[in-house]
Amino acid sequence: MLSIVTVYSCELDTLDLFDDDPRDGITGEWKVDEDSEIFGKKSMERFYNVFITKDVTDSTLVWVDGFYELSGNVKMILNERNIEISDQTIDGFTIEDGSGSVSDDFESIILYYYVDIGTGERDVVRADYAKE
Repeated sequence: MLSIVTVYSCELDTLDLFDDDPRDGITGEWKVDEDSEIFGKKSMERFYNVFITKDVTDSTLVWVDGFYELSGNVKMILNERNIEISDQTIDGFTIEDGSGSVSDDFESIILYYYVDIGTGERDVVRADYAKE
């Protein structure tokens, strides 16, 4: 009887390990204050919102709906609190060389990236995300 309890107890501990998904801290709605070299403050209201969701097949990926005020989703890689944005094209805009970090309290994100806006111009962008 004692070995059954021990095995069961270990099984529960193993299941608990998978509950600590660092992406949980950044999923949800965020307010974005974006500074663009080409557009200045892109949004007329100065801020716009994005929504971050977890990828269901890759435990390091998240998707950002509304990134750079585009209609498609942008993929970001989360490694602890560091973010990498691989080169990808959304709505004719190519996001390039992106990186950033998540604050210790998971209440803010700072991103730096470049965007080829399709005219040959390369926009330099800093985006500050604040948890909604």
